[in-house]
Amino acid sequence: MDKPWEIFSFPYWNLYDKFRLGMLTLDIDVRGGIPKFDTYEQLSDFEDVPVEEFAREHTTPNVYETFFEPLLDAKFGSRKDDVSAAWLLGRIKFRGERDMLRGEILGYLDGGFGRLLDALINAVGRENIESNTRVTDIQTVDNEVTGLTAERENETGESVTESHNVDSVVVATMPNVLEDLTGYSCDIDFQGTVCSVISMEESLLETYWLNIADDAPFGALIEHTNFIEKERYGGEHLLYVARYIQSPEEEVWQQTDDEIRETWLSGIESLFPEFDRDSVNWVRTARNPRTAPVYERGYLDMVVPYDLGDEVADEVYYAGMASSAQYPERSLNGGIVAGSEVADRIVDK
Repeated sequence: MDKPWEIFSFPYWNLYDKFRLGMLTLDIDVRGGIPKFDTYEQLSDFEDVPVEEFAREHTTPNVYETFFEPLLDAKFGSRKDDVSAAWLLGRIKFRGERDMLRGEILGYLDGGFGRLLDALINAVGRENIESNTRVTDIQTVDNEVTGLTAERENETGESVTESHNVDSVVVATMPNVLEDLTGYSCDIDFQGTVCSVISMEESLLETYWLNIADDAPFGALIEHTNFIEKERYGGEHLLYVARYIQSPEEEVWQQTDDEIRETWLSGIESLFPEFDRDSVNWVRTARNPRTAPVYERGYLDMVVPYDLGDEVADEVYYAGMASSAQYPERSLNGGIVAGSEVADRIVDK
């Protein structure tokens, strides 16, 4: 369901179900029978409200059980009961801005996001960037940052350790790296992802992005070449298969690449009986233990401040995934906002 009219033709809802979801999407609170137009303006007002309680109260139990709950299961798994209503409301408000007739408007950089990185490198100056280099320590003296230690490989493949004097340090990583470098501890939990790209001779879906509400080993199927023409990829049809992981103990996380291939293809066959696995050219799988935050209740109390002068040392800043710019949903735009916030603070000092 991509467009509003497709959502409201969903056969499992009666007219009242569709009305209540529609009002929520339009930012209109109709509880009590009198419409209110400012109830959802501040997402933080719903920070401590359980997501199920919110969805049942602001739509209907049937909308929750047939629509929201399956999506929450796919996204958060065993952690869904911890999720804040602010996260769900943020997603609804964002999706509610889509065009009524055409649905959500998507864009893709011609040539991929590598072009954005190239432009940033050119703007900063390639001579000012050290790639393939890992910062291993940040030094402070009398509550002021003084230097950092970095490791890199030289031309012969040997590890080289270097020390640099610095005036400011911006950490734009996951919070576990921030803790390793500075000792600052963040309590935000992160979920992992197992994601594969499947190359096929034939198209599988009629749409670009399909969230899975059925019982399946994956949470989403995204046929990239239904968005960007297959001719750019040698005529191959490319399908992303993704699943969020809440614990490294989950079976899919522990599977080998060959086992994951079999899990995905069997799951696709169960949903699409006409699927022919002989049309598969190759499957490539990647895993990431920290893909996205778990937006649980109390999340705002755990975000890492931009300026860590009081917590770590003067001129130490944070612009990573645990910053407030990535609330109530992570995004590339949030990363840009966090970087701008930190840059402004450095300039102002």
